[in-house]
Amino acid sequence: MILGPLAGRLSDRAGYERVSWLGSAVLALASWTQGITGRVVPGLAGIGIGRALFQAANNVAVLSQAPPETEAVASGLLSIARVAGQGVGSLLAGSMWGALEHQGARYAFLVSNLVLGGIAVLAGVLILSRRRVGGGWG
Repeated sequence: MILGPLAGRLSDRAGYERVSWLGSAVLALASWTQGITGRVVPGLAGIGIGRALFQAANNVAVLSQAPPETEAVASGLLSIARVAGQGVGSLLAGSMWGALEHQGARYAFLVSNLVLGGIAVLAGVLILSRRRVGGGWG
């Protein structure tokens, strides 16, 4: 909540691709560190920072591509996609935890965080591939 507006301003200055890539990198590192060390509070702080960076820049990226007369519809679709992603993410996380918890909560926590970090890396790779196709950042 606090970092969102700051991340939005940073995205306006530095470019949404750079900031969204940085957000995905911070998310991956924080998630992996949390899973390996088991330290939840610093991990969640890092995940929150990464998510703020990624989300603000991603919103700018999506809405800047919408023609002016369709901004309201694009904003609504972006909101639907975000909520659907949160729902699917919760479903996957809960299913993964349920499948792994018989091996111990520590193991389920580790694997869940490694997978989350891997998904963040995938997002970063997709951002970089868009950059190559589009001809660069900024």
